[in-house]
Amino acid sequence: CALAPWKVSKVRTDPNLPPATIDGLMCRNTISVGWRGEVYDCDFNQQLGMQWQSPDESGLLLWDVDPNKIDNREIMTGDHCFGCTAGAGSSCGGANVA
Repeated sequence: CALAPWKVSKVRTDPNLPPATIDGLMCRNTISVGWRGEVYDCDFNQQLGMQWQSPDESGLLLWDVDPNKIDNREIMTGDHCFGCTAGAGSSCGGANVA
């Protein structure tokens, strides 16, 4: 999955947000699924209600997801994303970089 272009450029220009943390971000290789099947890029997006959208702008559900079409989808981002890129990065498994 790809981060929104403005987010990548902000990470590259902010010395407090090392670009090396991007590859290990949870939203790059994991999805979050709500109890009714709603799909999100990460658990933070889930808590903020930032659900994946279908082409007709309705919320996408897990059983409607085509795995062959999600590899290059743009990740929904916001200012909360900087919490996972600051310092050594953060994920459910700990720091992203040593």
